[in-house]
Amino acid sequence: MLQHIKIRWLTLYTSIYRLLKVYEPLQIYFCDVGDVDENEDSATCPLLIKRFLLSNKAKCTLYFLQSVLFDIQTKNLELQQYHTSIADLHRIITGLLKKLNDRLEQKYFGHNARLLINSMNNDDQQKITASFMEYLSSVIEYINKYYVEHSSLAETFSIFGISSRIAEGNKKTILISGISEIN
Repeated sequence: MLQHIKIRWLTLYTSIYRLLKVYEPLQIYFCDVGDVDENEDSATCPLLIKRFLLSNKAKCTLYFLQSVLFDIQTKNLELQQYHTSIADLHRIITGLLKKLNDRLEQKYFGHNARLLINSMNNDDQQKITASFMEYLSSVIEYINKYYVEHSSLAETFSIFGISSRIAEGNKKTILISGISEIN
């Protein structure tokens, strides 16, 4: 069960996933609001919402974010496991960075996003591709900012197969480290 925490990645992915799940019914509902009888004082859909729901760029962006944030959420949940060691931390973060860098190099934005990008004119394709690449670059930069400068310890633990976990007993926190077979 997911617990709400103050990390925006988890909340954002779930929100986008749910929005895409009901995107078509929302589009139909909001675009039809006010079309029943123009003479009555009925509510009309705000133009901003209508433009958003009818825009292939918006839907493409949602698909892109869903694809990228799925990878981030998966790694985030791995990091939240009770017995995550420093070697696991290194493996998880470097794995995420590799995946994000691969997406950037291959210009892979997710299957559904690619289908929508291919349906756009060349100018829109270039703009949205540049936007997605800038987003991926900023996520990679964000992770590097907080991890890379402190990664040497994790890398050292990982190389020697050292695992560590924190155990609590008698109101003391004890760091338990073990070295797996070093030849």
